[in-house]
Parts: sequence; structure tokens; C-alpha cells
Amino acid sequence: MYRADTAPTPCEHHQPAQDVKENREHHENHENVPHPVAPEVRYAKTQCSLLTDEMKKIVRETFKQMEQESTKNGLNIFVRLFVETVRWSRRTN
Repeated sequence: MYRADTAPTPCEHHQPAQDVKENREHHENHENVPHPVAPEVRYAKTQCSLLTDEMKKIVRETFKQMEQESTKNGLNIFVRLFVETVRWSRRTN
């Protein structure tokens, strides 16, 4: 599950360095390398940048509550998708 408070994973071309100097040089050499970003991620970042600090706080608090009962909430969402989506609720005979 994605958590906003965790650090992102490094790109594939970033490998752990043996020492701090090597690590710093590695990142300086790659700072201008474009990183592939999925369109969904780009869209989500754009939408999130439009949220106020208060809205972001509400989202974080809501996800904490959802995570506490993740199985129950996940099943409810899954079932609602079938009930509310017409093409899945029709019988095919």
C-alpha cells in the first residue's frame, strides 16, 4: 500500500554507492537524466498540487482510518464496483 510518509524508491540506474563521495558523484552525474514517469503518476501529482494544506490533512487522516480496517473497506469497495457498474451487474445468458 502506498504511504505518503515513506521515501520513494530509487530509480533503476541508481545503485547503492560504496562511500559518500562516490554516492554524491553518482547523483551529480545523473541529476539531469530524465526519469520515466507514468501518465497516471503525472496526473496524480498535478491533481495533488491543487489541494490546499487542509485538504491534504483530511486525505491523510481518512487514509489512516481506512488502513485500520483495510480488509473490510477493500471488500466494500470491491463489491460496490460490481453493484454500481452496470456492465458487471447485468447477467449474460
